[in-house]
Order: sequence, then structure tokens, then C-alpha cells
Amino acid sequence: RALAADLGAGLSAKLAAISAPPAVASGLGAYSVSFRGLAPQDLKDFESYLAAFSGYRGHRLVQSTDSSAYYWYDSSIEPERLDRDLRLAAERLNLQARVVVSGRTASIERLAAPPVP
Repeated sequence: RALAADLGAGLSAKLAAISAPPAVASGLGAYSVSFRGLAPQDLKDFESYLAAFSGYRGHRLVQSTDSSAYYWYDSSIEPERLDRDLRLAAERLNLQARVVVSGRTASIERLAAPPVP
């Protein structure tokens, strides 16, 4: 399962690079960001945080399924800072999530199911 997730993240990064504008396709500033297991409102809230992070230049949805979403994210933010900011955003949104940033790929996966109202 972990191997499949890593493979999916790698393929997502390749797809993001292919579909990114030519000036960004070189990898300069472009990240592939994947979300797994988030409710639609949580995803929308996370997207607002992405736009507020330092160095933000733009983002767009590359692929979406019932349980995941993949974004192309253009930013001058360093990977370490993105990792920290994503963790803080998850904490502020009260999400128990695993955040992994490696190079120009980031993944956020919900660890616990959303509370039942």
C-alpha cells in the first residue's frame, strides 16, 4: 500500500510537470501536492492555506477522485518551510494527518476518519 502511494505520488509529479506551463515545467518552483482521505470541506480549507503560504504564485487541480486530489503548486517556498506550513495548517484544521515533503512532492494523508456529527 505504501509503495502504491509512493508510486502514485511520483506519477502525479510527472503529470503535473507535463501539464504545467512551459516556464514552470522545468521544476523551478513547481510542486506536486497530493491529498488523501480528506473531506471536501477540509480540502477546500487546505487549498486556502496553500494560497496563503509564502512564495505562492499559483496552483491548479490536476486530478481528483472520491478519496484523493492532486495539485500542481507553484511557489518559491523551500521544501522544509512547506513541510512546516503544511503541518501547521493540518493542526489548525484539527486534522490528524501524515505530511511528507520530499523534494518537489508533498503528500497529506488523513490518519483518522472525520468525526461523525
